[in-house]
Amino acid sequence: MTWQDEGEFLCVRMTKTSGKKKSYVLMLFRVSEPEVPVELIELTEPVLDVQWEPSGLRFCVVQGEARSPTISFYTMGVVPPPTKPKKGAVTIPQVRELSLIATLNNKQCNQVIWSPAGGIVVLAYVQQDSALFDFYDVDNGTTLASRKHERCNRLVWDPSGRILATATIVPLRQTNIRGMPDDGYNLYTFQGTKIIEVRKEKLYQFAWRPRPKNLLSVEETKAIIKNLKKYEKIFDKEDTEKRQQLNSAVMEERRKLAEEYLLRLSKRHLEYEETRLERIELRDGYDSEDESNYEIVIKVEETVISSKDQPAV
Repeated sequence: MTWQDEGEFLCVRMTKTSGKKKSYVLMLFRVSEPEVPVELIELTEPVLDVQWEPSGLRFCVVQGEARSPTISFYTMGVVPPPTKPKKGAVTIPQVRELSLIATLNNKQCNQVIWSPAGGIVVLAYVQQDSALFDFYDVDNGTTLASRKHERCNRLVWDPSGRILATATIVPLRQTNIRGMPDDGYNLYTFQGTKIIEVRKEKLYQFAWRPRPKNLLSVEETKAIIKNLKKYEKIFDKEDTEKRQQLNSAVMEERRKLAEEYLLRLSKRHLEYEETRLERIELRDGYDSEDESNYEIVIKVEETVISSKDQPAV
């Protein structure tokens, strides 16, 4: 049995035998609805894993063999129509029902790790010597990145769902196990970009600091996500005004500095002119600023670097 984290849905796995044939059934219960309706999924291959999206309506099913399984994503909610209805068209109330979203093949997978923020899932194939894992965007149906971590045996999201850590963990009670210099942990963004690589020859534990509980309800969070573009325009406008204020302050400061410099420069020129007679007197009547005291000679020297005779025409 696998519960959704908010307790709205329950998945029960069963094996159905009919003679020599076996089928694998997933029973999905809507616990929060009246009379607890149930829906069935019947599969022909053994189910390796079922994982619910945190605080969501979707779940992932891995069936078949770990080296080449079939990975399917389902939703217990309403699948939005591909196009918006036209004005004046009659709309039929949508009913929440089990629907297949996407199916992936030719991906090695024995672990499904949802991001706590939802929307992104890591499909990992963990072995003794390495771990292969893909970052898959369920909302857009695209693979964001494929990565590999040698000797990795643990993958864990941070509570915000922004960073994934992959680590090589040595059992604390088995201190005689020899570590490797390349062991340690790596951090990746939710898009699969490596942030840092830290080497620890013997790493016994890796854990993220817990985050405080979200002060917003699920409905409030969904409303913010739905109206995110409207909020982005408001924030962009505020950011633009702030930048303009900062730019105005910077330009005003530069103007003041330029005025102070020009004022000081004009004072120095005035002082220089006032002391001109004193300089001439100290130099026995020689005025260094009188151009008639200078003789300008222009001398041009030409050097032939190479020459070549042209044949007569």
